[in-house]
Formats: sequence, structure tokens, C-alpha cells
Amino acid sequence: LYQGDPSSSESTIVWKTRQAYVDDGSGISSLAFFQDDCRFVVYSETIVNLPRWGEDSLFWEIPHHAFYRDSVKDSDCFLAWNISSESLVIHEGNIDSPGKEIGSRKNEIINNTSVDDIMFLIPGGTFFRQGFMVESKPPGLFLWHNKGEVYLYRGMPYNPNSDLLWKTDDAYIYNGDSIFTFTQLIGDGNFVIYGGGGVLWSSASSRSEGSYHYFLAWVMSEKKLAIFSSTEDYDPIEEIWSSHNFRWEPMNPGVKRWGQITVSVLTRFTSACSMICSGLIIGIILSRWLKNRKTFSTRDRLLFGMSSLDFLASTANIFDVAAIPADTYGIMGAMGTQATCTAQGFFIQLGFGVPLYNCVLCLFTLCVVRLRWSDAFIATRIEPFMHITALGYSLVSATLGVVLDLYNSNGSFCWVAMYPHDCAFEGHVKCLRGNNAVFYQWIFAGFILIFSFTVIVASMSIIYLYIRNNIKKMRERYGESSVINSRQLQEVGKQAFLYVSAFMITFIWPMLVAIE
Repeated sequence: LYQGDPSSSESTIVWKTRQAYVDDGSGISSLAFFQDDCRFVVYSETIVNLPRWGEDSLFWEIPHHAFYRDSVKDSDCFLAWNISSESLVIHEGNIDSPGKEIGSRKNEIINNTSVDDIMFLIPGGTFFRQGFMVESKPPGLFLWHNKGEVYLYRGMPYNPNSDLLWKTDDAYIYNGDSIFTFTQLIGDGNFVIYGGGGVLWSSASSRSEGSYHYFLAWVMSEKKLAIFSSTEDYDPIEEIWSSHNFRWEPMNPGVKRWGQITVSVLTRFTSACSMICSGLIIGIILSRWLKNRKTFSTRDRLLFGMSSLDFLASTANIFDVAAIPADTYGIMGAMGTQATCTAQGFFIQLGFGVPLYNCVLCLFTLCVVRLRWSDAFIATRIEPFMHITALGYSLVSATLGVVLDLYNSNGSFCWVAMYPHDCAFEGHVKCLRGNNAVFYQWIFAGFILIFSFTVIVASMSIIYLYIRNNIKKMRERYGESSVINSRQLQEVGKQAFLYVSAFMITFIWPMLVAIE
């Protein structure tokens, strides 16, 4: 609402909707409407799969006073500016014969507080919904509600040069569904995100005593979000909440806690078993090599390489959540730093050389059984390429993950993951680390596991069919009394099946992570 021509530099804004909508260029439509039921409302089209203009897309209104709510459905009414109270008001009747005031909204232009260190964001009673944001006073910061989380940026969130100053943690993990969420700074000083019929996140700062006003602000010197009690003119009285050292405890924390404990214990137990077994294989091969170096065959060297990578990856997995940065929200036992997280991700990625070593072991067996290549020929002509493939891939991919800042917490350990956790979804929030994490999960794990599984199944099938054909030929030549009988063929098939099954049981879990 302007006094004077809005296009004139001499005009002044006397009233505006503060929390309605900041145009970010996304093309979202909105509509202001003075309805037949005497409500002045603003609708948006930001909610997916909802009617074009309906109650679920309403994000701002001048509500009726409670005691008039049921009596104005069929009344005449009009919208006006009350000069004395500096409020936009709704009256019954018409402008020539005004009736009772049935709704009002005070001036929402908040003057800067008397504290220069504070950047004012929203007053108590403000709520805003999916996709909408509020600019600070003085301008420059944007408080943004998107997909169940609240973000505070310096600069427009969609701008690649903007900086993320603060965000809620784990209020709601967006997975593509259309749950309706909104944010509100309640009149009692509590800052809340609602969704799915309940509270997703809360500052837990309700104050029932007194008749204070409240506002949310960014304290520049301390780099924190804070809620202040204030005078009617929004001069701060007392800080009642800040984002420093605050962690939201979700609903039913006991269930989440026991789930984390169970996963952590199972991870560490299976990792310890894997590390012990790989260590035993390494010890057996080394003792054999020390006794007689001539017996150190291609198979032994391939097993040694595979067991060494598995030993390193299993050791990294034993640390489990302990390697995750200590300030990560909601992770029991997190006590590391970004450096320990990166180190764990590096060694876990090294472990993805293990399926490639499984693959080349099958190819080695195929070369010996089907192609009948000698061990000497394989050792000099083929084996170097096998090691280059398995070790080269694991070392290059693991190093690339460090260079590209891909290793972040995924809630259970550190590997290729985005940060913040939901930044990969289109139109959401800029990734600070782990850009294109889903793509690299496929490159680092998904395609390699699919390739290795295909080669292993094909190799085992070729070996089985080759032995079966040989048995058939020997039976035709020597009769049923042949030394090689059907029971031995069944044993070959059984061993091939067990080899493939062991591979699947081991690597189905990282495969599921890669295609999540």
C-alpha cells in the first residue's frame, strides 16, 4: 500500500505484506484476492498436486476476529486503511456506512532495531510456506522455507555466489513426496516447522509468561540465529534462544537411538570379522612366500591384493560413525572431523577394488581352465594388467573423491554423499560439498559392481559349460566308467554357485546405496 504514485520516487510505502513472497525468478504464480467471505488473502501455486487457488495454497491473509468469524459469510464488507492505528482493516457495510471492524493487520514494515549488530528477519506471528522466503531488514539475508527445512542465506538462495549461513538439521528429509510443510514464529517465541500433522522441528523456546513481542534475527558479530523478546517497536529486551549449541531432538528419540546402536554394532562386528579373515589370508600367503618364493603364484598375488584392500576398507568401517564430524546433528557417537570423515571415505572407496579382484580371479581361472594358458604366460603377460585394473581404479577413484570433496556423512559412515543432505534435489539448495554425489555413487560403485557381477557370472558359466562338454566327450570315448563322473560336475557347479552367491551377499548392500 503506497501513499502516492508507486512509480514515483517521492511515494512512500505505508503498509506491505512482510512474509508473503520474494520473487526469485522461478516463475511461481501468486494471487491477491478480497473474497466474498470478507477475507483478504494471497494464494500461491507452489504446492504440488493441489488445486490452482485453494485453501492449501493460501500463505497470507487478514483473518477475521474470532467472534465475527461465523457472522460475516453473507455480509457486505470493504477493505480500508485506518490512519490512527496504521492498520489495514476489514469493515462490515460499505464505505459510506461502515459497520464493525471484523479483521485487521498492523503495519508489517518493521523498522530496524536499535542494535546495529542485529539483522531483523521476522516478527512473532509470521508464517510462510513451501518455496517462500523473507528478506532481512536491513536487506541482504534471505530466510527460506523449502521442502521441509529452513535456510538462511546471504544473497538469493538460487544464486551460485550466495552463502549458506544456517539451516535446520533433519527436520524433514525430502524424498520427492508432497507432504505439506510450513514455518511459523509463534507469538509465544517458539520457532516451529510443521508438517504431516505434527512438529518437524522446533526451537523449543516458548515463553508463556508476560506480554512480550518476539522477533527472529541474525546476530552478525556472533554469527548466530536468535529469538529476542522485544518492545512493541521491536527493540530487543532479552535473547531467549540462539542457534549456538542447539540441537533439535526429534519425536521418539529412543527408537532412533536404538536403531543407530543396532546398526553400529552390526557394522563393527561384520567389519571386524572381515578384517580378521582378510588378515589371516594375508598371513598365510606371506608365510608361504617366506618359505618358498617360487611357490608365490599368480593366484596368491591376486588373493593378496584383494585381501589387502579388504583389510583397509574393513578397518575404516570399524570406525563407523566415530569418523563422522562431531557437530553432525542426530548421529550418536560422532566424534571426528571433516579430515577423519574424508580419510574413512577414501579407504572405503579403496575397498571397491575388491569386487574387481574377484572379477580378475574368475578371469584367471577361466584362462587356466578354458584357454589352458600356463601360469608363466599369465604371470608375465596378463597379471600386470589385472593389478593395474583393480588397484588403478580403486586408487584413482578414491583420490578423486578427496579432490572433489565427495566424502561426507551419509548417516552411517562417510562415503560419497551430498552436503547438506538434500541439496541434490532440483530447485532446492546449493551443495556445499559432494556436488553430483548421486552420479559419482554410480561411477564409483554402481557400474563397477554391475560389471564385476556380469563378468563373474559369465566366467563361471563358461567354465561350467566347458567342463560339462569335456565330461560328455570323455563318456562318449571311454564310457560311463570314466574317472570324471556326474558327481564331480555337480561339485563344480556347486562351487561356481557359491562363489557367485558370496559375491552377491557381500556387495548387494553397497549396490543398494549406489542406486538409492
